[in-house]
Amino acid sequence: MGINRRLRNQPRAPGRTCLFVLLGFLLVSCTSVRPVSKLGLLAPFEGLERRSGYTALTAMRQAITDFAPATVALMPLAVDDTADAAGVQRALRKMLQDGAVDALVGPYNPVLALQIQPDLVATGLPWVMPLAIDPVQGFVAFDADGAWAIPLLAAAADQAQRQGSARLILAGWTPGWPQGSALQVRSSFAVPVVVSDALTAIQPHDAIVWVGAPETGAAYFSALRTPFPIVPFFLGPQADGPIFSELAQITGPVYSLFWLDDGYEQWRLHSATPSPMAYLTYRATQQAIAMNLGQSLSPSPSWRVGIATLTRNGRQ
Repeated sequence: MGINRRLRNQPRAPGRTCLFVLLGFLLVSCTSVRPVSKLGLLAPFEGLERRSGYTALTAMRQAITDFAPATVALMPLAVDDTADAAGVQRALRKMLQDGAVDALVGPYNPVLALQIQPDLVATGLPWVMPLAIDPVQGFVAFDADGAWAIPLLAAAADQAQRQGSARLILAGWTPGWPQGSALQVRSSFAVPVVVSDALTAIQPHDAIVWVGAPETGAAYFSALRTPFPIVPFFLGPQADGPIFSELAQITGPVYSLFWLDDGYEQWRLHSATPSPMAYLTYRATQQAIAMNLGQSLSPSPSWRVGIATLTRNGRQ
Protein backbone atom coordinates (compact mmCIF):
# COMPACT_ATOMS: atom_id res chain seq x y z
CA MET A 1 0.00 0.00 0.00
CA GLY A 2 1.46 3.38 -1.04
CA ILE A 3 2.12 6.25 1.34
CA ASN A 4 -0.50 8.54 -0.19
CA ARG A 5 -3.19 5.90 0.05
CA ARG A 6 -2.36 5.14 3.68
CA LEU A 7 -2.59 8.79 4.53
CA ARG A 8 -5.99 9.02 2.84
CA ASN A 9 -7.26 6.08 4.90
CA GLN A 10 -6.23 7.60 8.23
CA PRO A 11 -8.92 9.55 10.11
CA ARG A 12 -8.37 13.31 10.04
CA ALA A 13 -8.22 15.32 13.20
CA PRO A 14 -11.47 17.32 13.57
CA GLY A 15 -9.57 20.51 14.36
CA ARG A 16 -7.49 20.34 11.17
CA THR A 17 -10.60 19.72 9.03
CA CYS A 18 -12.30 22.77 10.49
CA LEU A 19 -9.20 24.83 9.83
CA PHE A 20 -9.19 23.85 6.13
CA VAL A 21 -12.88 24.70 5.78
CA LEU A 22 -12.36 28.07 7.46
CA LEU A 23 -9.42 28.90 5.19
CA GLY A 24 -11.54 27.99 2.15
CA PHE A 25 -14.29 30.40 3.16
CA LEU A 26 -11.74 33.15 3.77
CA LEU A 27 -10.17 32.68 0.32
CA VAL A 28 -13.58 32.83 -1.38
CA SER A 29 -14.61 35.93 0.55
CA CYS A 30 -11.33 37.72 -0.28
CA THR A 31 -11.48 36.96 -4.02
CA SER A 32 -13.22 39.72 -6.01
CA VAL A 33 -15.26 38.54 -8.99
CA ARG A 34 -15.35 41.16 -11.72
CA PRO A 35 -18.54 41.50 -13.75
CA VAL A 36 -18.28 40.24 -17.32
CA SER A 37 -19.00 42.64 -20.17
CA LYS A 38 -18.79 41.76 -23.85
CA LEU A 39 -18.00 44.02 -26.76
CA GLY A 40 -19.62 42.84 -29.99
CA LEU A 41 -17.77 42.91 -33.30
CA LEU A 42 -19.70 42.50 -36.55
CA ALA A 43 -17.26 41.71 -39.35
CA PRO A 44 -16.63 39.06 -42.03
CA PHE A 45 -14.86 35.97 -40.67
CA GLU A 46 -15.53 33.60 -43.56
CA GLY A 47 -15.18 33.92 -47.32
CA LEU A 48 -13.16 36.33 -49.40
CA GLU A 49 -13.11 39.18 -46.86
CA ARG A 50 -12.31 37.08 -43.77
CA ARG A 51 -8.80 38.53 -43.40
CA SER A 52 -10.28 41.96 -42.80
CA GLY A 53 -12.44 40.54 -40.03
CA TYR A 54 -9.55 38.90 -38.21
CA THR A 55 -7.48 42.06 -38.56
CA ALA A 56 -10.32 43.99 -36.91
CA LEU A 57 -10.56 41.43 -34.10
CA THR A 58 -6.83 41.76 -33.39
CA ALA A 59 -7.18 45.54 -33.20
CA MET A 60 -10.21 45.26 -30.90
CA ARG A 61 -8.32 42.97 -28.52
CA GLN A 62 -5.44 45.44 -28.38
CA ALA A 63 -7.84 48.29 -27.58
CA ILE A 64 -9.44 46.23 -24.81
CA THR A 65 -6.00 45.62 -23.35
CA ASP A 66 -5.21 49.33 -23.50
CA PHE A 67 -8.52 50.88 -22.44
CA ALA A 68 -10.70 48.39 -20.52
CA PRO A 69 -11.33 49.39 -16.89
CA ALA A 70 -9.78 47.15 -14.24
CA THR A 71 -13.15 46.69 -12.55
CA VAL A 72 -14.72 44.87 -15.52
CA ALA A 73 -13.77 41.63 -17.30
CA LEU A 74 -14.21 42.93 -20.85
CA MET A 75 -13.96 40.51 -23.75
CA PRO A 76 -14.76 40.59 -27.48
CA LEU A 77 -17.65 38.67 -29.02
CA ALA A 78 -16.95 38.41 -32.76
CA VAL A 79 -19.76 37.23 -35.06
CA ASP A 80 -19.46 36.67 -38.80
CA ASP A 81 -21.70 39.03 -40.80
CA THR A 82 -20.85 37.14 -44.07
CA ALA A 83 -20.45 40.57 -45.73
CA ASP A 84 -24.06 40.58 -46.95
CA ALA A 85 -27.40 42.03 -45.85
CA ALA A 86 -29.03 38.78 -44.73
CA GLY A 87 -25.90 37.65 -42.92
CA VAL A 88 -25.49 40.82 -40.91
CA GLN A 89 -29.09 40.60 -39.69
CA ARG A 90 -28.56 37.00 -38.56
CA ALA A 91 -25.31 37.98 -36.90
CA LEU A 92 -26.97 40.79 -34.97
CA ARG A 93 -29.80 38.55 -33.76
CA LYS A 94 -27.27 35.98 -32.59
CA MET A 95 -25.20 38.61 -30.83
CA LEU A 96 -28.15 40.15 -29.02
CA GLN A 97 -29.07 36.76 -27.56
CA ASP A 98 -26.07 37.18 -25.28
CA GLY A 99 -27.18 39.42 -22.44
CA ALA A 100 -23.59 40.30 -21.58
CA VAL A 101 -23.12 42.31 -24.80
CA ASP A 102 -23.00 45.95 -23.71
CA ALA A 103 -21.69 47.71 -26.84
CA LEU A 104 -21.05 46.98 -30.49
CA VAL A 105 -18.50 47.88 -33.18
CA GLY A 106 -19.13 47.33 -36.90
CA PRO A 107 -20.09 46.47 -39.53
CA TYR A 108 -17.59 47.79 -42.05
CA ASN A 109 -19.86 48.44 -44.99
CA PRO A 110 -22.54 51.17 -45.11
CA VAL A 111 -25.12 48.95 -46.78
CA LEU A 112 -24.78 46.44 -43.93
CA ALA A 113 -25.01 49.19 -41.32
CA LEU A 114 -28.20 50.39 -43.00
CA GLN A 115 -29.74 46.92 -42.65
CA ILE A 116 -29.30 46.75 -38.88
CA GLN A 117 -29.65 50.41 -37.93
CA PRO A 118 -33.34 50.31 -36.87
CA ASP A 119 -32.88 47.22 -34.69
CA LEU A 120 -29.70 48.50 -33.10
CA VAL A 121 -31.13 51.92 -32.35
CA ALA A 122 -34.13 50.24 -30.70
CA THR A 123 -31.86 48.33 -28.30
CA GLY A 124 -30.24 51.50 -27.01
CA LEU A 125 -26.83 49.80 -27.00
CA PRO A 126 -23.78 51.96 -27.66
CA TRP A 127 -22.88 51.43 -31.32
CA VAL A 128 -19.84 52.66 -33.24
CA MET A 129 -19.74 52.24 -37.02
CA PRO A 130 -16.02 52.65 -37.80
CA LEU A 131 -16.49 54.55 -41.07
CA ALA A 132 -18.89 57.17 -39.65
CA ILE A 133 -16.46 59.98 -38.75
CA ASP A 134 -16.81 63.72 -38.65
CA PRO A 135 -13.53 65.68 -38.84
CA VAL A 136 -14.53 67.80 -35.82
CA GLN A 137 -16.62 65.41 -33.69
CA GLY A 138 -14.84 62.14 -34.38
CA PHE A 139 -17.12 59.08 -34.43
CA VAL A 140 -20.73 60.03 -35.06
CA ALA A 141 -24.02 58.18 -35.38
CA PHE A 142 -24.48 56.38 -38.67
CA ASP A 143 -27.26 58.00 -40.70
CA ALA A 144 -29.22 56.46 -43.55
CA ASP A 145 -28.90 59.49 -45.85
CA GLY A 146 -25.13 59.16 -46.01
CA ALA A 147 -24.24 62.54 -44.49
CA TRP A 148 -21.41 60.81 -42.62
CA ALA A 149 -19.62 60.28 -45.97
CA ILE A 150 -19.71 63.87 -47.23
CA PRO A 151 -16.29 64.89 -45.76
CA LEU A 152 -14.72 61.75 -47.24
CA LEU A 153 -16.05 62.43 -50.75
CA ALA A 154 -15.18 66.11 -50.47
CA ALA A 155 -11.55 65.13 -49.84
CA ALA A 156 -11.61 62.92 -52.94
CA ALA A 157 -13.07 65.81 -54.96
CA ASP A 158 -10.30 68.14 -53.73
CA GLN A 159 -7.62 65.64 -54.73
CA ALA A 160 -9.28 65.07 -58.11
CA GLN A 161 -9.29 68.82 -58.82
CA ARG A 162 -5.61 69.11 -57.88
CA GLN A 163 -4.86 66.43 -60.46
CA GLY A 164 -6.75 68.30 -63.14
CA SER A 165 -10.04 66.33 -63.12
CA ALA A 166 -13.23 68.15 -64.01
CA ARG A 167 -15.68 65.71 -62.36
CA LEU A 168 -15.75 62.99 -59.71
CA ILE A 169 -17.67 59.85 -60.69
CA LEU A 170 -19.11 57.95 -57.72
CA ALA A 171 -19.15 54.30 -58.83
CA GLY A 172 -20.26 51.17 -56.99
CA TRP A 173 -22.98 53.07 -55.13
CA THR A 174 -25.03 51.10 -52.60
CA PRO A 175 -27.66 52.26 -50.10
CA GLY A 176 -26.06 53.94 -47.12
CA TRP A 177 -23.87 56.20 -49.26
CA PRO A 178 -25.18 59.68 -50.19
CA GLN A 179 -27.76 59.82 -52.94
CA GLY A 180 -26.73 61.41 -56.23
CA SER A 181 -29.32 64.18 -55.87
CA ALA A 182 -27.81 65.20 -52.52
CA LEU A 183 -24.29 65.29 -53.94
CA GLN A 184 -25.09 67.27 -57.07
CA VAL A 185 -26.49 70.23 -55.15
CA ARG A 186 -23.51 70.60 -52.82
CA SER A 187 -21.50 73.67 -53.73
CA SER A 188 -18.80 72.71 -51.20
CA PHE A 189 -17.30 70.09 -53.51
CA ALA A 190 -14.31 71.19 -55.57
CA VAL A 191 -15.74 69.47 -58.67
CA PRO A 192 -19.22 68.16 -59.56
CA VAL A 193 -20.02 64.62 -58.37
CA VAL A 194 -21.94 62.22 -60.62
CA VAL A 195 -23.24 58.82 -59.50
CA SER A 196 -22.88 56.25 -62.29
CA ASP A 197 -21.46 52.77 -62.90
CA ALA A 198 -21.57 53.12 -66.69
CA LEU A 199 -18.21 53.28 -68.41
CA THR A 200 -19.91 55.14 -71.24
CA ALA A 201 -20.59 58.02 -68.81
CA ILE A 202 -16.89 58.58 -68.15
CA GLN A 203 -14.94 61.33 -69.84
CA PRO A 204 -11.12 61.60 -70.16
CA HIS A 205 -10.87 64.33 -67.50
CA ASP A 206 -12.94 62.53 -64.85
CA ALA A 207 -11.78 60.83 -61.66
CA ILE A 208 -13.46 57.76 -60.15
CA VAL A 209 -14.14 56.98 -56.50
CA TRP A 210 -15.27 53.40 -55.86
CA VAL A 211 -17.61 52.91 -52.88
CA GLY A 212 -18.68 49.31 -53.51
CA ALA A 213 -17.17 45.97 -52.49
CA PRO A 214 -13.47 45.40 -53.29
CA GLU A 215 -14.04 42.34 -55.49
CA THR A 216 -16.57 44.09 -57.73
CA GLY A 217 -14.32 47.15 -57.69
CA ALA A 218 -11.48 45.06 -59.11
CA ALA A 219 -13.70 43.93 -62.00
CA TYR A 220 -14.85 47.50 -62.64
CA PHE A 221 -11.26 48.77 -62.55
CA SER A 222 -10.10 46.13 -65.04
CA ALA A 223 -12.82 47.19 -67.48
CA LEU A 224 -12.04 50.87 -66.89
CA ARG A 225 -8.35 50.71 -67.67
CA THR A 226 -8.77 49.66 -71.31
CA PRO A 227 -10.53 52.85 -72.49
CA PHE A 228 -9.15 55.11 -69.70
CA PRO A 229 -5.63 54.01 -68.71
CA ILE A 230 -4.73 57.12 -66.71
CA VAL A 231 -8.02 58.27 -65.15
CA PRO A 232 -7.43 58.67 -61.37
CA PHE A 233 -9.13 55.90 -59.37
CA PHE A 234 -9.88 56.28 -55.64
CA LEU A 235 -10.76 53.30 -53.47
CA GLY A 236 -13.00 54.10 -50.50
CA PRO A 237 -12.17 52.91 -46.96
CA GLN A 238 -14.88 50.23 -47.05
CA ALA A 239 -12.56 48.33 -49.43
CA ASP A 240 -9.46 48.53 -47.22
CA GLY A 241 -7.63 45.22 -47.33
CA PRO A 242 -5.73 42.98 -49.73
CA ILE A 243 -8.61 41.86 -51.96
CA PHE A 244 -8.58 44.68 -54.51
CA SER A 245 -4.80 44.55 -54.98
CA GLU A 246 -4.88 40.78 -55.41
CA LEU A 247 -7.68 40.76 -57.98
CA ALA A 248 -6.83 43.88 -59.98
CA GLN A 249 -3.81 44.53 -62.17
CA ILE A 250 -2.98 47.94 -60.75
CA THR A 251 -1.90 50.42 -63.43
CA GLY A 252 -2.19 54.17 -63.68
CA PRO A 253 -2.97 56.42 -60.71
CA VAL A 254 -4.78 54.45 -57.97
CA TYR A 255 -5.36 55.81 -54.47
CA SER A 256 -6.73 54.60 -51.15
CA LEU A 257 -8.91 56.90 -49.02
CA PHE A 258 -8.89 56.40 -45.26
CA TRP A 259 -9.49 58.25 -41.99
CA LEU A 260 -6.67 58.98 -39.57
CA ASP A 261 -5.77 61.32 -36.74
CA ASP A 262 -2.53 62.43 -35.09
CA GLY A 263 -2.23 59.14 -33.22
CA TYR A 264 -2.16 56.96 -36.31
CA GLU A 265 1.52 57.15 -37.24
CA GLN A 266 2.74 56.31 -33.73
CA TRP A 267 0.22 53.47 -33.46
CA ARG A 268 1.19 52.12 -36.86
CA LEU A 269 4.85 51.79 -35.86
CA HIS A 270 4.00 49.53 -32.90
CA SER A 271 1.00 47.59 -34.18
CA ALA A 272 1.04 44.03 -35.49
CA THR A 273 -1.81 44.98 -37.87
CA PRO A 274 -0.97 48.51 -39.06
CA SER A 275 -3.70 48.99 -41.69
CA PRO A 276 -5.89 52.14 -41.56
CA MET A 277 -9.01 50.04 -40.95
CA ALA A 278 -7.34 48.29 -38.03
CA TYR A 279 -6.61 51.72 -36.54
CA LEU A 280 -10.24 52.76 -36.99
CA THR A 281 -11.28 49.57 -35.19
CA TYR A 282 -8.83 50.32 -32.39
CA ARG A 283 -10.20 53.83 -31.95
CA ALA A 284 -13.82 52.72 -32.41
CA THR A 285 -13.33 50.15 -29.65
CA GLN A 286 -11.98 52.87 -27.37
CA GLN A 287 -15.07 54.93 -28.17
CA ALA A 288 -17.43 52.00 -27.50
CA ILE A 289 -15.79 51.30 -24.13
CA ALA A 290 -16.18 54.94 -23.12
CA MET A 291 -19.83 55.01 -24.24
CA ASN A 292 -20.56 51.84 -22.28
CA LEU A 293 -19.14 53.46 -19.14
CA GLY A 294 -21.21 56.58 -19.70
CA GLN A 295 -18.10 58.61 -20.48
CA SER A 296 -17.37 60.87 -23.40
CA LEU A 297 -14.01 61.04 -25.11
CA SER A 298 -12.63 64.42 -25.93
CA PRO A 299 -13.09 64.71 -29.70
CA SER A 300 -9.86 64.54 -31.63
CA PRO A 301 -9.39 67.83 -33.49
CA SER A 302 -7.12 66.13 -35.99
CA TRP A 303 -9.32 63.62 -37.84
CA ARG A 304 -8.67 63.96 -41.55
CA VAL A 305 -8.80 61.96 -44.76
CA GLY A 306 -5.55 60.29 -45.72
CA ILE A 307 -4.79 59.52 -49.35
CA ALA A 308 -2.22 56.84 -50.13
CA THR A 309 -0.98 55.60 -53.48
CA LEU A 310 -1.73 51.96 -54.25
CA THR A 311 0.81 49.99 -56.25
CA ARG A 312 1.27 46.36 -57.07
CA ASN A 313 3.33 46.07 -53.91
CA GLY A 314 0.74 47.62 -51.62
CA ARG A 315 0.01 51.03 -50.09
CA GLN A 316 2.62 53.80 -50.20
